[in-house]
Amino acid sequence: FFSKENDLKDLLKYTFEDVFLKIYPKGKIYSIRMDGTYYTKSGLLRGQYTLRNYPDFHNNVGRENFTGFNALRKWLSVETHEYFQTLINIAEYFFFPYMCSFHVSWKLGLYFIFIPDTPHKYELGKFPQDILSFIRSEVKIADNLKLEEINEINIFSKHNFPCPALDEYTDFFEWFLIKSEKFISFNFNLCNFVSEDDADVIDPIFAYEYNLSLLHMLKMSLSILSSNDSYYNKSTTFLIADMLDGICSKVSIGIPRNGSEFFKRLFNRDFAVNKFNEIMTNSPLRIKEYLKSVNEDIYTQIVDTVKESVWLKYKVSGDNITVRNNTLTGDNVENVVDFTSNVIRALRNTHHGYFTRNDRRGMRPSRYLSMITGVLPSTISSLSFFWVLLLLEDRETFIGNIV
Repeated sequence: FFSKENDLKDLLKYTFEDVFLKIYPKGKIYSIRMDGTYYTKSGLLRGQYTLRNYPDFHNNVGRENFTGFNALRKWLSVETHEYFQTLINIAEYFFFPYMCSFHVSWKLGLYFIFIPDTPHKYELGKFPQDILSFIRSEVKIADNLKLEEINEINIFSKHNFPCPALDEYTDFFEWFLIKSEKFISFNFNLCNFVSEDDADVIDPIFAYEYNLSLLHMLKMSLSILSSNDSYYNKSTTFLIADMLDGICSKVSIGIPRNGSEFFKRLFNRDFAVNKFNEIMTNSPLRIKEYLKSVNEDIYTQIVDTVKESVWLKYKVSGDNITVRNNTLTGDNVENVVDFTSNVIRALRNTHHGYFTRNDRRGMRPSRYLSMITGVLPSTISSLSFFWVLLLLEDRETFIGNIV
């Protein structure tokens, strides 16, 4: 919004003191200025992306007709405010079903962020909430929710956090702000994206496409927070893992590049929990131990649910599952943790028109899917929020170095 200088004091007094602080006397207000330099950098990203593909641009577009480089602006605009608003929204709704803060802004200029001293809790009404509830109930898959429970409980289709204390959330939010600034600054620096063949040559095409993938991944994570649809949330979690796997395979050193190895590791309890604990150990976050505990609990729920979903019980022996080998001529014994990540990979393939007959080496889909019921806990949809924390805290350790 625009306000004359003489009116600004009265406007802020009314907004801050007479409205917000009167209701939340112990609440906090942050003012964030969006540096215009970042918009210059995002324009440079788009410009270099276009010019690398169309070097004849200068000879065919005159100054009088030039209104800026508009590559993909109407698809997914790689701009500062798109990154920042997405990240801030994730922070504001991270402790779902509690909304712990909210902000007002108009892309450019100042952001005002309000943290009430008492978070607001989102309440989902009993079924049906609206006329579309009947359609949504028909598309739910991979649920362990009994039909008779639909009318008895509130369904959030993700992990539900307890209400954080004001000082805990304030610390979390300030950490999020600091990390977001560093995260965005790195992404908009073209010099961080160099050619695979020559580290002295900038690769603007890779830089822009990396940002498109990363921003898309963040927006998909945010979409899970806004959805109560279990099927959508689980499917979107698979897509997010796919994107991280794709980013990792193109930009990292020291992390497996073969096939979908990183995808499976994201759903492997031993690897994922250890990686989260390793990265968050040195974090200044006050609630890091709590986050570690919740993260491990979610992965344990996933493993326990997948193990329970094996309906061929004679294939289960303690924490080992017997699976047919890739030629279907014998058996392999897998521990339940590895089995879980293989099952989730096979479940992911059911969304991609993936057929066993095309997987002549591994026969992966059918030999896993035919022995399980396919149920997954709704809490799996919260994993992407923890992956966002890892990207902010230590991108390099999580998905590797950019090369």
